[in-house]
Amino acid sequence: MSRKTYARKFKIIVHVPCTHSEAVRVALGKAGAGIIDGYSYCSFTYSGVGRYIPPENGKPFIGTAGAYEQIEEEVIEVSFIPETILKDVVQALKEVHPYEVPAFEIIELFDIESL
Repeated sequence: MSRKTYARKFKIIVHVPCTHSEAVRVALGKAGAGIIDGYSYCSFTYSGVGRYIPPENGKPFIGTAGAYEQIEEEVIEVSFIPETILKDVVQALKEVHPYEVPAFEIIELFDIESL
């Protein structure tokens, strides 16, 4: 019995200030992320509060170096990103994200059809 091989797919989860969430969603879509069965720019968003203390030598987009900060953020999830474009998608995210160090996760998705 031969098994069909499947292309690896990934999900990106990124935290971004609400003021920049649309720019990040658009950049991800332009880079080819969020295509599901012909639909494009697919994403899911939920709200939360980000908290941090920037380093003394930091240049935070929001807040003051060395001072505790909290800010309303959106979490954007984009699924089914092909491995072939993953680096380009991450680069697009970093180019428009306002933070010095964007907080994001990359998760490999399991294809049930590969069983």
